[in-house]
Amino acid sequence: MTHTKRTLVAYILGRKILNNQVETIYDHTTGNNLFFNGELGDAINIYDATRASYITGNDKEIYDTATNEYINYEINESSFTGYDTETRTYFSGTVEANTITINDAEDNNYYIFNLQ
Repeated sequence: MTHTKRTLVAYILGRKILNNQVETIYDHTTGNNLFFNGELGDAINIYDATRASYITGNDKEIYDTATNEYINYEINESSFTGYDTETRTYFSGTVEANTITINDAEDNNYYIFNLQ
């Protein structure tokens, strides 16, 4: 999964699990804060300011208008699993407090983000 998409997944799934309204996520890999804006309820409608694109979806998948690809996911309490159709790879992660950790099977690395 590309790193920008990984950040997007961390933001959306972190917000869904924590049920909060933050607009910023801190990326420990790049040292940057990234900004998103939108609604996460039964439907997902998020604006990604970094890529100037929209993300839509529901409780099982996210559609990324920047790549015209889907991200399928499943949430189980404070953890999640999913599949990125663009790179054809699986990922998993956990949410604890405001920290989201993602393991990307494409490179078998862990990535850490904080909702702020």
